[in-house]
Amino acid sequence: MVNAQRIKLPSVRLERPDVDWTLDHEEKDFRTRFTISSERGERHVICPIYQAAGIRDILLGYEYPIPLPIRDLIHGMPIVDIGAHVGSANVYFDEVLRPSRIVSFEPHPSSLEYLKVNCNGSTTIIHAAVVNHTQGAVLNTPPMTMTIANKGGVQSCDDYPNLFCSSIYCDPEKYGTAEHIEVPTVYGFDALQTVKGDIGLLKIDAEGSELTILLDAEKELSRVWTVFLEYHSEILRRQCDALLSNYVTFFTEGHLRQGVVGYLRKDIAEKLTDGIYF
Repeated sequence: MVNAQRIKLPSVRLERPDVDWTLDHEEKDFRTRFTISSERGERHVICPIYQAAGIRDILLGYEYPIPLPIRDLIHGMPIVDIGAHVGSANVYFDEVLRPSRIVSFEPHPSSLEYLKVNCNGSTTIIHAAVVNHTQGAVLNTPPMTMTIANKGGVQSCDDYPNLFCSSIYCDPEKYGTAEHIEVPTVYGFDALQTVKGDIGLLKIDAEGSELTILLDAEKELSRVWTVFLEYHSEILRRQCDALLSNYVTFFTEGHLRQGVVGYLRKDIAEKLTDGIYF
């Protein structure tokens, strides 16, 4: 960890970043480069400019905050990241948890290229969508013809919900005008099988497929200590909560339609004497 000093857990969000960073703009390429400086040296995360706000929040620990008592428990354990995007969560987890291994799954060809640059050498990258046995191998993605006029920039996916996110899940209202890309697939059970033994952290951001992935991987969840899950409807959140009934919630942020939840396995939570809840 960059900050060795224990901090008081806030009630909502981390009040300061877990890593120091600076931001460089490469206007000619329409890209943003974040530079993270820590005791391990410098590393960079590059992303399209219009994604910079979301990437910044991940690198600062706002999206997937891990309380220090939990960090102490899962420090050094392997991580599985389903829906790795450009790799910003990989970099953040690598800095604060020093995992023995990170395995990342990303189906989108464009995001995959960023992921390879940002995480080369620190992550096992698998070009595949993680699915269950009822889903196909078609990725629904916003058309490449959809571009952003440079009028102050786009601050988040909430501004243009159909623009940045791609998914195997087919929602006609969201993906009616999408382009469809054939991609390799891996079943949820097999995705977790890429790591033997206990898994310190499982992150799933699959744009509507989170529950189906969990259902396919259900028999492997007993090996997972911590889960970060993005949800895209109130129903999906309730269904995931029910499936993860053997976990306690230590973090939640968002609203009924969309948000992030952090879960810790109950038997692991019982080992903690400090408060861990946000």
